[in-house]
Amino acid sequence: MKRALNMGKHTSTSSALRSKLEALFRQPGVDRIIIGISDGCKHSRKDGDLKFQRQENKKLYLNGYGSAGVTRLVIILKDDANSENIKKWIEETNS
Repeated sequence: MKRALNMGKHTSTSSALRSKLEALFRQPGVDRIIIGISDGCKHSRKDGDLKFQRQENKKLYLNGYGSAGVTRLVIILKDDANSENIKKWIEETNS
């Protein structure tokens, strides 16, 4: 799964967040997931939650919440047609 997630310099995430990212990668229309920088902080979200931040062209920017803090994520889509389905999937899996 390492090729699928296209990890850059920042590769460590909590196990709950990693399993959520692997499930997200299997969704139709997702081309790559890039794990960005992590900020160690306290938050009120569950370990493994994802929060949509913004969309630019074929990229979705998310925050991933883990036991150690917040991780920035970029989801590269194959096309814009599935972006609404991905956003809906994120909302449904956080509940």
